[in-house]
Amino acid sequence: MAILLVGLVAATSGCATWAFGQGSQADDQKNNIRGIVVNSITHEPIGRVLVSSPGDRLAALTDAEGNFEFTLPKTANDGPGADFDSGQAHRPRPGAGGPLWLTARKPGFLDRPNEAGQVQAIPGAEVTISLTPEAVIKGRVVLSTGDPALGIGVQIFSRQVQQGALRWLLSGQARANSNGEFRFAELSPGSYKIVTREMDDDPADTALGGQVYGFAPVYYPGVADFASAATIQLPP
Repeated sequence: MAILLVGLVAATSGCATWAFGQGSQADDQKNNIRGIVVNSITHEPIGRVLVSSPGDRLAALTDAEGNFEFTLPKTANDGPGADFDSGQAHRPRPGAGGPLWLTARKPGFLDRPNEAGQVQAIPGAEVTISLTPEAVIKGRVVLSTGDPALGIGVQIFSRQVQQGALRWLLSGQARANSNGEFRFAELSPGSYKIVTREMDDDPADTALGGQVYGFAPVYYPGVADFASAATIQLPP
């Protein structure tokens, strides 16, 4: 009788230990966020991407295979998935215990909320964040003499839908360097046109009160009006 009682007590103790271990493992899973960052065009993983929560309270770099993992903070006031205001390190945002937004950033990829790069993550679930590669247009402006157009202004227009209609909208400006070179980066895939700015002052003439010179606008590849300008179809 004594032997049987000892056996039952030992068996009960073992079951309690196993149940506690299972519960602890489940809590750890719910307190972790795992994911991968991929190229939205090629779907290949991207390494060395900074993945962070709002306010950079949580941040990590992806490994060579594009994987990342967060262990969420657990305190008396912070539940799994709690996010934090920047400057309010110990105050969870409203909705603590639920999902949080993660943002991925890396040079060479678009850093815009509407170009992916942002996802709502739920603790315990794996997430995939897609980044769109940036497109770049670069060129050179020269004078009729063949000399570089130092400091000339250049504008880029993109074709976008506005109020239900396709329109050409100004999307950026640049200034040519000493070699006449300009560059537009972080462009989304789409249609673009390039034009030099109208009546830029000649940088060679800087004398106060002197004669002011200017240049008529020229549209790529060297035409005088917007309608005749070449449309640059830009892939990622």
